[in-house]
Amino acid sequence: MFKKYILLSFCILVGAPYTFAMPFVGDSSTVISKVTLNGLAYTDNICSTISTSYDSCKNEYQFIESCHLKNEPQGTFTKFVVPASEMRSDAIVSEIISNCSNHNGTPSTHTFANGYKIPVCILASKDSDGALTEIYIAHVPPFGFVKQVRSGPKVGNLSSIEVINFSFAK
Repeated sequence: MFKKYILLSFCILVGAPYTFAMPFVGDSSTVISKVTLNGLAYTDNICSTISTSYDSCKNEYQFIESCHLKNEPQGTFTKFVVPASEMRSDAIVSEIISNCSNHNGTPSTHTFANGYKIPVCILASKDSDGALTEIYIAHVPPFGFVKQVRSGPKVGNLSSIEVINFSFAK
């Protein structure tokens, strides 16, 4: 049951606004998701996503995603497409970061485990149920975010996705 919740949390967070950046074929990232319910942390889910092709006739990108729980080698592979119109271009990501306060965001810096730092714009919004979502917009392929945190209305409920490594194809 918890595996399904972790995967569902990942899908909900990735599908939220401000998560797409225009990729190049071969761009990739690996994210780790964490879920805390009633103060108890559950197993991390690790997903790697790579953009595999661009169909210029349909104007859409194809991705392959592989996910597995942190301590389990078996996982799932999924292919999915995203229309280019739903992707955020590098120019838009740059504009959001450069004019973060104009987007009601908070400018900041994200530091990866290896010490690499990148500028981010943290955009926050509250859902009708009182949950707070913070999205850290950054130049990170292929979706244009480095971190996303959603805290539920109950204390101790939290889900997050954080990019742990990435590579640009170009």
